[in-house]
Amino acid sequence: TTTKSHIQGSGRARKWGAKVFYFDNDPNKEMKGADLVQRTAKEASLSLTHTEMQDSRARSDIEGVHPYRTASGAEISVFNGLQLVYQYAQRTMGQSFRPEESMLTYEEEVVSDFPFLTRKKLVVVRIPSPDGFF
Repeated sequence: TTTKSHIQGSGRARKWGAKVFYFDNDPNKEMKGADLVQRTAKEASLSLTHTEMQDSRARSDIEGVHPYRTASGAEISVFNGLQLVYQYAQRTMGQSFRPEESMLTYEEEVVSDFPFLTRKKLVVVRIPSPDGFF
């Protein structure tokens, strides 16, 4: 292979003057480490009990806050809240709409000059009502 093809195949370093880093690992040491991870994962004395596993999976409710439950049994949570807001807005407006265009306003900000990175930041959320947006 040529130097150019080697560099292009090394982590997609395509820019002229790009740096390619090589790591010199001892294969025997790495195999011993992998074996230790395997043995540790199989060690029953280190695993959680059934009760501990159930506790870690349990949802922690904060009474009156999250998830919010209405008297009729409806639930509002982080998992369905955005969908509920969009459904409300669509019903209020009486038509199909794109929330990104009518409800949400973003600003783009520079995160890093080098490498140049930007991100969109949500700055305004407008909720429709029968009297207009608020």
